[in-house]
Amino acid sequence: DIFLAGIDTGALTMIWEMTELVRNPRVMKKAQENIRATLGLKRERITEEDLGRVDYLMLIIKETFRLHPPVPFLLPRETTSHIKIQGYDIPPKTQIQVNVWTIGRDPERWTDPEEFIPERFTNSSVDFRGQHFELLPFGSGRRMCPAVTMGIATVELALLNLLYFFDWRLPDGMEVGDVDMEETGTLSIVKKLPLQLDVFIAGIDTSSVTMIWAMAELVRNPRVMKKAQEQIRTTLGLKRERITEDDLDKVDYLKLIIKETFRLHPALPFIIPRETMSHVKIQGYDIPPKTQIQVNVWTIGRDPKRWTDPEEFIPERFTNSSLDFRGQHFDLLPFGSGRRMCPAMPMGVATVELTLMNLLYFFDWRLPDGMKVEDIDMEEAGNISVVKKLPLQLVPVQYEH
Repeated sequence: DIFLAGIDTGALTMIWEMTELVRNPRVMKKAQENIRATLGLKRERITEEDLGRVDYLMLIIKETFRLHPPVPFLLPRETTSHIKIQGYDIPPKTQIQVNVWTIGRDPERWTDPEEFIPERFTNSSVDFRGQHFELLPFGSGRRMCPAVTMGIATVELALLNLLYFFDWRLPDGMEVGDVDMEETGTLSIVKKLPLQLDVFIAGIDTSSVTMIWAMAELVRNPRVMKKAQEQIRTTLGLKRERITEDDLDKVDYLKLIIKETFRLHPALPFIIPRETMSHVKIQGYDIPPKTQIQVNVWTIGRDPKRWTDPEEFIPERFTNSSLDFRGQHFDLLPFGSGRRMCPAMPMGVATVELTLMNLLYFFDWRLPDGMKVEDIDMEEAGNISVVKKLPLQLVPVQYEH
């Protein structure tokens, strides 16, 4: 069996931030006073237009990234030539792991490194966008996280709302000293024990949702699975040790599979709500200004007026079609459209494509003993994200090239 899952590093960062703020009431109070004084009282909501207005909040975010980078090691690098560092000879093609967790707590770089002191960044040019090697939560150079802008905006907007609209306390009988700061995890550093506040913060990785649906459809449609594997293995050649991002865009049929998965199984059934700016009339309905509009992309993707055999998984429907999911064609909107569409779309699509290429190149797939294709339950669950209600159970069989 195989388990596909993901973790939202934005949610991790927010949990660590709230933990540190609860442990440091002086910082919490200062942040809330700054936010409420800057934004004014009696606000009904806080939006992305308020981002960047509270300087102290950005100091808190920087300090959280220093102490609690969600990914402790950057993507591995490889030396291109022989180098010597601090007396160590490092030959070419050596894989290098950069431990940003240790760098963020290095006493040679930081005063009181174990203390949560946002003010250390006051009047400091140190930033987390890859130019200062003391603070590298997103990496640096060409391989740094492409979603840094979206990640920061997500964290900042969530914290603005949490600190503006609510005061926070620990559960009855619990004191600040009782907050456990033990870490766990390997790829991501999470709190070993949940942060218990009167709020629940969670995230879901839409890429993993898409991959699970794609694999479910491929197993249910062996013709498509076989065609995809044959194209991938023929195009990339046999006896490959690994498949990398350099191989993306080489297999056209895989892109058709991804499009068809997005059509039938958009990870988010509703895109971010829009609001009408003026009075409009649509199909006989009068819609006044400032009306919130919900766009149901799940329904659009299964509309028989737009699609032939809409409930069938047929990647070939996109052959010789200009239809794409980048927001220009309203028949297929898994990422939305316009200025509010998902800014991490290139990263998300690349993640799904690269993972599927590896899964289909290196493995053949079968169902557990005694299970038939007809037994795969395709029932959906969720409201914000549409996930598979029952886990997908598959058995990988290593492909002998």
